Amino acid sequence: MGKPRRRAPRDRTEGDGDSGGRGENDAEAEAIVGSERGTNVGDMVWAPSAAMATAFVLLIRLLSAGTTCVGDCDETYNYWEPLHYLLYGFGFQTWEYAPQFALRSYFYLLPSVTAARASEIFLSLFGQGNDKPQIWLGVRLFHVLCCTLCEVLMYLAVKQKFGRRAGGFFLLLSATSAGMFVSAPALLPSSSSMTLFMLVMAMWLQGQFSRAILVAMLCVFGTGWPFVGVIFIPMLLNCAWLRLRRGTSFAEGLGAATASATWAVICAVAIASLATWIDSGWYGRTTSPTFNILRYNVLDAGEGRGDELYGVEPASYYVKNLFLNTSVAFPLAVVLPLLALPLYPMADKVAKSELRQKLLMCSPGLLWLAIMFSKPHKEERFLYPVYPSIFLAAACTLDIIVQAASELVEKFRDDARADRKLLPQAMAMACVLFAACLGMCRTAAVVRFHNTPCNVFKFVYYREFRSYWDGPQHLQASEMMQPVRLCVGGEWHRYPSSFYIPSEKIEVSFLRSNFHGQLPQPFAPTDGTKAEPLQSFNDLNVEEAERFVALDECDYVLAARFRDYDQYSTRASQAMQDILKTKEQWHTVLSHKLLDPEFSDPALRAFFIPFVSERFVRHGFLSLYRRVGIV
Repeated sequence: MGKPRRRAPRDRTEGDGDSGGRGENDAEAEAIVGSERGTNVGDMVWAPSAAMATAFVLLIRLLSAGTTCVGDCDETYNYWEPLHYLLYGFGFQTWEYAPQFALRSYFYLLPSVTAARASEIFLSLFGQGNDKPQIWLGVRLFHVLCCTLCEVLMYLAVKQKFGRRAGGFFLLLSATSAGMFVSAPALLPSSSSMTLFMLVMAMWLQGQFSRAILVAMLCVFGTGWPFVGVIFIPMLLNCAWLRLRRGTSFAEGLGAATASATWAVICAVAIASLATWIDSGWYGRTTSPTFNILRYNVLDAGEGRGDELYGVEPASYYVKNLFLNTSVAFPLAVVLPLLALPLYPMADKVAKSELRQKLLMCSPGLLWLAIMFSKPHKEERFLYPVYPSIFLAAACTLDIIVQAASELVEKFRDDARADRKLLPQAMAMACVLFAACLGMCRTAAVVRFHNTPCNVFKFVYYREFRSYWDGPQHLQASEMMQPVRLCVGGEWHRYPSSFYIPSEKIEVSFLRSNFHGQLPQPFAPTDGTKAEPLQSFNDLNVEEAERFVALDECDYVLAARFRDYDQYSTRASQAMQDILKTKEQWHTVLSHKLLDPEFSDPALRAFFIPFVSERFVRHGFLSLYRRVGIV
């Protein structure tokens, strides 16, 4: 890396609006100044225009919104259910939303409420304003549109900062990854943090620190998940360092750094105050969910509380999930510092500056991963915020390898032909395309093997409940009846949300199962966000017996059954066993294939290979039963 690279002239304007148009005079200041690297005519990297990149990413993200189901019960019960309550007045409440604990933020849900109302208005133009699964889809479309915008902005900033090659690698790795496909439409603070992080990165790469700080504070204090603030530490330190160095004197630099720090404090206080005011109104008392969740997970963690109550996993859990969701991008990202540090002493001044910039811009993801790996409680969704950083680090690694290899070819083969110089780039592109293929195979597996709950509940909504219990021809009869009770036992975690329940006439209840933690309960019908919960709640994940009903109180039951291929018997939930004992009382409404992970090939259920996976993947059945005689 000893030769200086040919570059287009630099734009010496910060573009932040708070710099007075000053340029940076040292190499380190390039961390906030964009540059467009010159490229050869024979460049093999696909680095599309903004319009083409937007169309490419948007198509994939729209597919993700329309073809994936809710993948996490925490997303269902902690976000979709409260959102449903705010819209329709009924839904499940978790202990985190109980006024005495107040760990979750209603402020975070407000954009989704707006998206749901807008979807309702749009659907009403076609006479479908009360079609709740379509409104659910509308909220997901809102999230993927935001994600697409921020993803493209980050791509354009990477392309401007590090060149077409790094930008193209980033776009392909990010757009085709299974992790982004699953996380983009999710209603989770970690997913929203990922979207906002991409926007911050786009601004940081272009030196727009004031805007980046504002968005970072919105992410920390607006999502109700303050832990994500860790990933903005490198950006804030970079801002402070550059402000200190940009003045003609130390006093001037200190003044600039102090101004940026003051701006950060103003943004944090303003957003936190607004969120506290709104959340306090919903909870009926002055409270801050942001502070409450920090206290529960950090200050009170030694008192038998904290996230470890919900399970602990070894480090291999994250290694496996990172490979599934980012494929080869994860090892490439980890290699970046190991590759850049040995090359640094051999690089010239310009190359050293670029190596420093790449390490700095990729440090948020590496910092977050180091912290997450050290925590006993691990969740796949905790990785969402740094997927973009992982793809950026992987793109930078490939960019460095291609540049170093090309220079070696030039150094040792003065007569090297153009095709030989392109060989390293072709190999890097092959690596990216291999990652894209793995991402698509993983995405296909998610869509094919993990959508059963949504498919079942769509049938339940449109064909069973809505056509009969909520139909106009049965309106008078249904108003005279008690609510119809749909019961779930061990399949409670597959429930996609009350957006698949037409009205409060259908009441969802829980049967006892092998799960002995705390389950949610319905919001109180009046002032549910403020009122005392109908049943007890605790913050120790202790089972509350009040949640359960008996099978004879159920009108419908959702249950799963799997075959024991080694014993030629069946594995059934307790609810299914009870139904089989009294099968003459139950009518099977629907049975849908459900992935059986225990007897399926791990690799072929994780990555869908056409004509192969189906031979090695086993299925059970997720079935809906209706009590005989209720219709």
